Amino acid sequence: MPKNRNPSVRHFWNYDETPEGAPAVLRLEGPIDTETWWGDEVTPDYFRQELEAHPGDIEVYINSPGGDVIAASMIYTMLMEHKGRVTVKIEGIAASAASIVAMAGTTVRMAPTAYMMIHNASSIAWGNKHEMAHEAAVLDEIDRGIRDAYRLKTGLRDGRIEQLMEDETWMSARTCIELGFADGYIGADPEEPEEPEEDPEEDPDEDGRDARQLHARMVAALRGSRALPAVAYSGHRQLAALRQRLRDEEILASANHMSLKAQIRTDEARKQLTEVKDTADFLAMAAAATNANQRLKLQLLSI
Repeated sequence: MPKNRNPSVRHFWNYDETPEGAPAVLRLEGPIDTETWWGDEVTPDYFRQELEAHPGDIEVYINSPGGDVIAASMIYTMLMEHKGRVTVKIEGIAASAASIVAMAGTTVRMAPTAYMMIHNASSIAWGNKHEMAHEAAVLDEIDRGIRDAYRLKTGLRDGRIEQLMEDETWMSARTCIELGFADGYIGADPEEPEEPEEDPEEDPDEDGRDARQLHARMVAALRGSRALPAVAYSGHRQLAALRQRLRDEEILASANHMSLKAQIRTDEARKQLTEVKDTADFLAMAAAATNANQRLKLQLLSI
């Protein structure tokens, strides 16, 4: 089947005409692939040509079911290294590989009715048991790379992200905002993300929402200055190390507290034993004195 290599024929993504000085608007709609067979795939080659022609700030609207993870990785990297500010707006769905592209946004916003789906990578394999085992190992490494993109954006732990991918998790806009996959709703103030007020003690996320917000602001600041992705990732690593250190210190403080309580209990017990011993000695001395007094009385009577 012939491939459609004419970049002027495309329905999968396009740039809208915008006023001079306004961010360029890119609409990414359709499956993501390394080649265009049907004329509706998002392809990195054509995407790069148009992206380089718009070096300033851009808004990327996404409505895609996903597709090839390698092609998505290429588009993700292009957006991460783009010189302007990248605002991702999910208006319908960003599923599978499309969710990876969304993670490249300096700011990610979603329509209240939009959705995101994340899952483990999949492929088709044929061969003996060794070839099957090799394919499983390859998929495991691909999943690890996908988790890195999610973690860089959300600040969630690998274990939490891994479970979400294992469960093939569908997330509403509100859930994406709560977990850090998105920063707010389309049309809302980016400085005031819409989050329902909840008791922090009842937050089921062990990572803590405040830590995720701090991480998101730090990454956004780094991306806003257009620092290299490696710098942003380094900042994430530093924040993760700091959070781990705080957790370690909390554990150590708790252990010291328990040890101190145990020591106090031990000292109290020893004190009580000492008091009991002193009381016993006193009674023994009193009894001895009484016996001595009685013997003295008997001696006096015998005289």
